Amino acid sequence: MRKIYLVLAFLAVSTALLAQQKKSTASAKKAPASSAKSTAKKSSASASYSSHPSWGVGLRLGTLTGLTVKKYFTKSALEFNLGTMYNYGYNYDNRFNKNNYKYIGYGSYRALGLQAHYMGQKAIKGASGLDWYYGGGVQFRFDRTTYTYDFKSYYGPGKNDYVWVRTTDRPVFVDLGLDGIIGLEYKFKKAPLSVFADANLYIELSHDPGWVNMQGGLGIRYNF
Repeated sequence: MRKIYLVLAFLAVSTALLAQQKKSTASAKKAPASSAKSTAKKSSASASYSSHPSWGVGLRLGTLTGLTVKKYFTKSALEFNLGTMYNYGYNYDNRFNKNNYKYIGYGSYRALGLQAHYMGQKAIKGASGLDWYYGGGVQFRFDRTTYTYDFKSYYGPGKNDYVWVRTTDRPVFVDLGLDGIIGLEYKFKKAPLSVFADANLYIELSHDPGWVNMQGGLGIRYNF
């Protein structure tokens, strides 16, 4: 009787081992296909990141700090930047009419700026993912300034019948100028991101024609 039990137990264990071996063999056969699919998915995703994007949206820091949007073409691009900016080196004193007023000083705020650029963009040979770009465009600024000054307040008909009264004005100026831009952009292969840095030469057309200012910035964009 024991022998029968032992034979049955041996047969049961052998059957279980054979079944397990068949499963392992079947899963091993399927594994390469699954692995191939996974590899294909990864490679296609990687390829989509490294391919030429259509749009880029992100943030920039610098003379203009704010939102940046870029539309990519085959060998060129359009760029739009909107944000706040300082007019470093600007002579605000010249904007004030000092006739009949005693000028005290001014206080400037961060201006609201808008840039629109059309640029050529080319890959740098030997540097994968790195492009350089160049171009030009226009720049608008909405600039609010506080001027403090004294004016003559007359209390009588006489020439000297006046007192000096201190006051402040906060005019808003709309400035327009031309930009000349050059920069570098690096696109990551394994993520839909790019980083960039640029330098921009601004020449004002109004309010102060001929005023030149060197600007620059850096930032990051999400590409899609």
